Amino acid sequence: MPELIRSRGYPVEVHRVVTPDGYILELHRIPGPRLRQPDNTTPSPAPSPASPSPPGIEFPLLTIFNAITGGGKGHRKRRRRRELPFSRRRRRRAGREPDVFPEYGVPGDYGTMDYGDTQKGGGLLMGYRPQRVALLGHGILCSSADFVMNDPDQALAFVLADGGYDVWLGNFRGNIYSRSHIRLDPEKTNFWKFSLDEIGIYDLPALVQYVLDQTGQSDLYYVGHSMGTTAFFIMMHYFPHFNQKQIRAMAALAPVAYVHHQRGPFTAFVKPLLKFTGLYETLRRGELSGESKVFDSLIANLCHSMTLARIVCLNLLFAIAGPNSELVDKEYLPVILAHTPSSTSLRAVTHYAQLNAAKRFGAFDYGRRINRRRYGSDRPPTYALGRVTAPVATFWSVNDWVADYKDSIRISAELGNLVFSHRVTVDEFNHMDFVWAESASALVYSHVLEFLARY
Repeated sequence: MPELIRSRGYPVEVHRVVTPDGYILELHRIPGPRLRQPDNTTPSPAPSPASPSPPGIEFPLLTIFNAITGGGKGHRKRRRRRELPFSRRRRRRAGREPDVFPEYGVPGDYGTMDYGDTQKGGGLLMGYRPQRVALLGHGILCSSADFVMNDPDQALAFVLADGGYDVWLGNFRGNIYSRSHIRLDPEKTNFWKFSLDEIGIYDLPALVQYVLDQTGQSDLYYVGHSMGTTAFFIMMHYFPHFNQKQIRAMAALAPVAYVHHQRGPFTAFVKPLLKFTGLYETLRRGELSGESKVFDSLIANLCHSMTLARIVCLNLLFAIAGPNSELVDKEYLPVILAHTPSSTSLRAVTHYAQLNAAKRFGAFDYGRRINRRRYGSDRPPTYALGRVTAPVATFWSVNDWVADYKDSIRISAELGNLVFSHRVTVDEFNHMDFVWAESASALVYSHVLEFLARY
């Protein structure tokens, strides 16, 4: 993924963060605007990462079908360990312990961050010090790559970087860039025993605090797409103090919390997911992905913009997100399919299925016996969107099958400090168009920049 950024003429850094429960997450940073003109050619479908991923992790390309079914090194000086605001010890003193998850037994300081390696893509312009920091959170079965798979004036990360922001692209646990743990093996089931709860309680707070530590800023802007918004809402439920200190403002692209009105093929998988999740975790480690290099290579060739098979690729691609809007640059289709879908846990997808069936926004449902032990009640707790009091703007569309507009309207109504709700004016705009469409810059990102500039 860093090669995608570098090929467009932007500086890039790679960082790694260790979450309180031991997952190693990879961050991609664009610390400033474009340094040179981008390459004239469309980026390669499968760029070779310059060791951006943890050792032993290959760079497989994943398929929609399997996802549904089955430079010189510049090392930053290592900082002293410190107790983070969300560490277990400090939460206990402040009375904010969310007594939801048992002790994980991670050795050492529970809030230790690993600053890892940094790869720089040409250095910053002399004297350039962006004061506005933006952290981006991706959707489910996606990665940081979704924010850079377009031309510089059309991809969200590049638009923000050229607008004066220090841009950080997060990767949540389990995707292609965050498949490592300090003691768990991704080839074993225990690695994949996480739901949306852990992403919101551990991953996102760790990413936020790391970015603030690295930049020296007191707060940042957060832009989330799909699951990236779900993680934010969960984080704010358990850590409402982030509203006043760490988060300056939040832009929610295709927000997902309530999923009562989801449409499309996903709804057909709700009941099977709820019924056979345990069996699938046993047979398939609990990972939801497709890992076939041969098939990935075949997809990259068949989905080339000059082949007739591209229409099949597009139909597969938008089978879940919504009807094909024809807004995605077909030249980028091989690049998109080279990075999407990424991997995640079956439990995270099952969590969404539970929310769809229960018609509520709450924690993962383990069943009565385990719920009583973990939550102290038969039912999992409900998340309160009213606890989000940082300024929030929501962006939604009527052609979105994942974040249906009726659910988006309800989310907007329950947020504690909604300042802007924007309906995309093109009715054909679907769920993935928020990050892939050529016109997203004009239809969405221009309004995002305007909103963030107010805070």
